[in-house]
Amino acid sequence: QWTADALFEPMFDRLNNNSIAQQSSSSSLLNNNSSNKSSVQKTLVPKSMSCCGVGDSGGRVLELHRPTRDSLEQPPPSFSLKEHDYCLGRFKMGGNAQAIVKNGWLHHTSFLWDYTHMQYLLLPQKRPAYRKDRPHDDFLVKLKDYYSNPNDLYDALKHVSSVRFPHLQDATLKHAMDVVDARGGMEACFERTSRTKLITV
Repeated sequence: QWTADALFEPMFDRLNNNSIAQQSSSSSLLNNNSSNKSSVQKTLVPKSMSCCGVGDSGGRVLELHRPTRDSLEQPPPSFSLKEHDYCLGRFKMGGNAQAIVKNGWLHHTSFLWDYTHMQYLLLPQKRPAYRKDRPHDDFLVKLKDYYSNPNDLYDALKHVSSVRFPHLQDATLKHAMDVVDARGGMEACFERTSRTKLITV
């Protein structure tokens, strides 16, 4: 919750404000490109088999109406934390995990910039309550449908983080590995500071 409130909510507020400004400047181009229609994706639901949240389908074809970029909400939906998921509006856009130890804090997030073939995945038995029985294509969202460049996410997070943590500095992978090497190497680092253990098989 702290990470969502302190970092990612202001990050997406900044992204959305920038996106609105860009859309205003290019609205004439968008109006000339295409009409606001929903794209239709189809998937066959086998007879007498429950999948994608649809039971007893009788072998029918399930049509999923998914908004195209031009028909998405304006302005972009607000960021929210629903259970353990990061969401835009009612759609999940990222999952996260974190570890807090005595002298450190590690937060890992995977944002969905783009993806394919989600229509082939079955509805999982264990799922968050806010999802209900929505199939993947009506549960997830591609960030590229709202933001033009993945680097914009990094820039917005960097800006918000630098305000929250004034002494924050960029680090390359080489810098990180130099720190690890100075502490005796990766295995020694794991043995001393991590609950994850390296084993030889």
